Amino acid sequence: MDLEYAGMIASLSVNSDLRIITFESYALAYLIGENKKVKISFPVVEYLLSFSSQKTLSVASNSVHSSWIEKLKDYGFLKINGDAFSMRSSSAELDHYNWKSASDYLAITHNYPFFEYDKDGRNKDNKRMQEYLAVEEEIERYKAYPCAPVTVKGVNPQSSATLVSAGGIGNDLQNILSAVSLSLGVQKEAQLNTGGRVFKKTVPSGGGRHPVEAYVVDLAAQEIFHFNAATYTLNTLKHVEVPDLYASLFGVRDSYIDFEVNYAIVFTCIWERNMFRYREPRTFRSVHLDVGHASMQIETALLKMNYRNQAQYNFQIINFERMLDLDPLVEGVMSAIMIRGRSNAV
Repeated sequence: MDLEYAGMIASLSVNSDLRIITFESYALAYLIGENKKVKISFPVVEYLLSFSSQKTLSVASNSVHSSWIEKLKDYGFLKINGDAFSMRSSSAELDHYNWKSASDYLAITHNYPFFEYDKDGRNKDNKRMQEYLAVEEEIERYKAYPCAPVTVKGVNPQSSATLVSAGGIGNDLQNILSAVSLSLGVQKEAQLNTGGRVFKKTVPSGGGRHPVEAYVVDLAAQEIFHFNAATYTLNTLKHVEVPDLYASLFGVRDSYIDFEVNYAIVFTCIWERNMFRYREPRTFRSVHLDVGHASMQIETALLKMNYRNQAQYNFQIINFERMLDLDPLVEGVMSAIMIRGRSNAV
């Protein structure tokens, strides 16, 4: 390999639009916004990861890797930077965020391969879950605070849908509870052929694990409630004595929330529920889908009842977890919905 080619290698980087889906024996690579998917081997996946995790790209020193580079450039998966200095700066930044360890982990696990359900994937998936259940006991799929008093009683998702469609017929907390129950309340139970049971809800969740929990904050009353998905109730967890509960939990009001916030719904995830099925590393991707589905459905239900609301992701997560004695490695905060009470509407 001549020096001119070596210099070009040093200025190559992976296209930030590249996404890779891993299966059992191969992977599919594609760029965001493009329909074309390219079948690649695991050595090529590991090679692409190496561009983001190594300061010196010595792996490109033989003819095999040279041919890979040309093909990957043609597909747009690799691109040429302006100079080698920008590449070194990018590598330093990735080092700061511990990308090397993360990419090594993904390379070893192959990003937890998907099964192909159009072939024999469903049988393999079922076998995998039976193996899990043979050695591990699954945790409960909803959270309850048995000593926390019931403050607001709700109804099941089917009845909640009727109340929401009618525009909400209760006070603010009752209507908010209807929206939450519609999305996260248990519709019915189903028995798995692997021996376990799952809860059916109106929102999808991989394997019926439903890792999302919801808490409602009444800012005026300075109270925090937990939503019990099985009993459709809001249970009072805490009355908070602070000068400004909003500032304590949510900090400075974001500019895009142009209304007075009277209530908030805070979503958390109990990681173990999701990890029982997906293990690492996919659990930390799929939980965002679970929360996103729940949040959007609740936002839509609130709008149907004429409640102004806005999703928020940037707030004092640590303060909320400490306030409720949550261990973020067990149950961590994901996002929130800020709500204006209907009685406060102009």
